[in-house]
Amino acid sequence: MTNTNASESALALGLEGSPLDVKAEIELLNKQFNEDFQYEEEGRRRTYRRVAAMLKFVEQVHNNPLHAEAWDHERSLRQISIPEKDANPYLQYVRALDGRFRPDLDKVEFDGQSVTKWEPNRSSEKFAKTIRHCIEKGVKSDVAAEYIENYVRPDHEEEKRLFGIEQQDKHDHPAPKRVSKLKEAEQEIVRKSEGLLQLPDSIADHVKFYGDFAAVILRRHEGRIVILDDAGFSADQITNAVKRRKDTIKAVKTMEVVVTPNMQKAHQARAAEKAATPAAN
Repeated sequence: MTNTNASESALALGLEGSPLDVKAEIELLNKQFNEDFQYEEEGRRRTYRRVAAMLKFVEQVHNNPLHAEAWDHERSLRQISIPEKDANPYLQYVRALDGRFRPDLDKVEFDGQSVTKWEPNRSSEKFAKTIRHCIEKGVKSDVAAEYIENYVRPDHEEEKRLFGIEQQDKHDHPAPKRVSKLKEAEQEIVRKSEGLLQLPDSIADHVKFYGDFAAVILRRHEGRIVILDDAGFSADQITNAVKRRKDTIKAVKTMEVVVTPNMQKAHQARAAEKAATPAAN
C-alpha cells in the first residue's frame, strides 16, 4: 500500500523540508545529466580539433627545408632533443606545441646556451601516437578530428576514438625490448680499474654477464669465500659500483671459489636449454 501523505512520511523519517516531487526530480536530473554529457562530448571534440591542429603543424614543418632553421631554433629554445632513430618523430612537435616557459625557475643549459626552462604538458604527449597513426594512414589534418571521433579499432570494437588509435599505434610500433648495455666509455673505465683477483673461467657459466662484466653475491663461510649467485644487477649498477670503488680497491692475496648446489643446478638447466635450442642456419 502506497503512503500518499508525503509530509507525514517525511516527518516520520525525521526529514525536514517540502516533500519530494519524484516526477520533477527525475526530469531535472535527466536534464542535468544530459547537459553534462553534451559538455563532455564537446570537450572531447575540442581535444580532437586540438590534435588535428597539431597534425596540421607537423604536415607543414616536418622534413620541410623551408622551415628547418626556424624549427631547429624553437626546438632548441624549448630544450627538445632531436629524436633518436627508433623514437616517435612527432613527439618533439607535441612537446613544443603544448607547454609553457618557467621564468620563475633557474635557467638551464641546452645546446651550449642558457635558456629559460620549458615545461611541456606531459598529458599531451600521447597525442604523438595519434599523429603518427594519421600520417601513416594518410589521414589529413582537415579530416583528422572527424576520423578520430568515428574511429573504432579493427577486431577491438570496444577500443574507440583516441584510446583505440593509441592502442593500434602501440601494436604497430611495439616498444623495443630494453637491453642493458655498457657504454663504450664506461667499459673503458671499468677495464682500467684495478682488479681484486682472478677467478676461473667456469664462473661465467653460473652468473649473468653484461658484455665482459658481471656482479656476484659472496658469502664468507668457514674461512672461505663462497659465490652464491649473480647479484641481479643491471649493467649501469655494475658500472657505478666499479666507478665508486676504483680508487679504493685493495689487493686480495688468495681466494677459494666454491660452486654451490644451486649454482650447479642453474648451470645444468642452462646447458639443457642450450642443447634444446636448434642451431641457427
